[in-house]
Amino acid sequence: MSWSRRDSASSVHTTSSHQQNADEGAPGQPLLNNPRHTQTASRYGAIDAHDASGDRTPRASRRSSPEVWRRDSQLNQVPEEETGAGEGADEDDEDDLEAIEWSLEQQGLYAGSYRWVVALYTFVPLSSLLLLAFLAYCPYLFWNLPTTPPEPHPPYFPAPLPYVLAASGMWSLAYLLRTPVFAAVSAALGGAPPVLATLAFHALHVLLYNALRLAPLALLRIRGGMAHDRASWRDPAFARVWWVALGWAATDVAVGIAQSYAQLALYRAVMVPPERVQQVLAHSAGAGASMTSLLAADLEEALPLSPRSDTPKAGSVPTTLDDAIRAAVDQDLEQLVNLKDREDVEEIYGLPPIKIPVFVSCLQRIDSILLSTGITLTLSASYLNSALSLPISTNALTHPPTSNRPFHIAFPCIVLLNLFLNLIYTPLVLPRIGVHTTAYIGFLLGLGTFFTGLGLWGALA
Repeated sequence: MSWSRRDSASSVHTTSSHQQNADEGAPGQPLLNNPRHTQTASRYGAIDAHDASGDRTPRASRRSSPEVWRRDSQLNQVPEEETGAGEGADEDDEDDLEAIEWSLEQQGLYAGSYRWVVALYTFVPLSSLLLLAFLAYCPYLFWNLPTTPPEPHPPYFPAPLPYVLAASGMWSLAYLLRTPVFAAVSAALGGAPPVLATLAFHALHVLLYNALRLAPLALLRIRGGMAHDRASWRDPAFARVWWVALGWAATDVAVGIAQSYAQLALYRAVMVPPERVQQVLAHSAGAGASMTSLLAADLEEALPLSPRSDTPKAGSVPTTLDDAIRAAVDQDLEQLVNLKDREDVEEIYGLPPIKIPVFVSCLQRIDSILLSTGITLTLSASYLNSALSLPISTNALTHPPTSNRPFHIAFPCIVLLNLFLNLIYTPLVLPRIGVHTTAYIGFLLGLGTFFTGLGLWGALA
């Protein structure tokens, strides 16, 4: 899910962390006792690793035991042991892979190709774009709405541009107000526990978020152009609200995907291509030099240095001692900044983003689209079915609504739903239930709100 979500961070924990949107939330986990901050191992086979049985025997000792030598030997092997020997070899390969990955993480490095990770993540914007395109065509496919309805807009600014842009503007305003709202809550609850401050911030922002979600309906005077007394898919207002919902969802997902790419870029300099893993491990076991300096030899996989114009670029040779010192200082500062950003992101997600399966990332964006569309349809139907939306003159209506009960029921339910989603995507909850679980929860809630919204418009009959 999107905050941006993927939504796309929880701005209560840190205002500098990457944040997801209010529909999707922001995963995270505190990095206390992170093994990457421990002392670098001298050799990956000499460090003990804990298995599921609690065995603390060093892997190197287990591999050199007489039982292992006897099992790997071709002598004294009977046919009944062939299957067991094959399974033992697979276990040894898995142990070797885990030992290598563990040893790299001790040095703040990760095995894998950055280009391959980015290429896999391409499925996320592709799947989101396909779903948005399908939803954009749904009114004309399932309800046979006219493709060019009469709109009171100039020909050079035709529909659905006014609805999409109005929804995008309101979403952007809601996103930008997160920091002021957080600052106001922090100032008002300066001595309160962090849990209370987190709850107060999300509750206040969710109220503002959903109020701004309804703002395009009033700004575009959708109620004044309705031909029916109640919300109905046969009314031209349905197509207009549909485009408002898609504009909100598209902006939400676009920001979330952009933030996800920025998060993946933080790992560009610390990912070791598979063919260079043994070289990095051997180098660290030998001279113990900087791993970043070794990875910087591959210019396509290395992160550029500081953008200052007077800083030597990667691969260039400093001409003076001052240039060399400046380059070294800038590189160290860049590494520290990237390390802090990676810790913030991992505190949100509970694990490095490069280790989140691409299927889960796709599901989070699909959740965000369905939630945004369904919530907008639900709130708009309850708003248009209430007297709150009526213009000053209601002479054209035969039986105008006289009560605000539909809105008084729907709005608190949507606020509680958004608040629940925000809270499960905070570092207080997400590490305990996992990214996969939250993605599945969001998918179920997204489907539920989507069909609830269609039901309130009578589009399921």
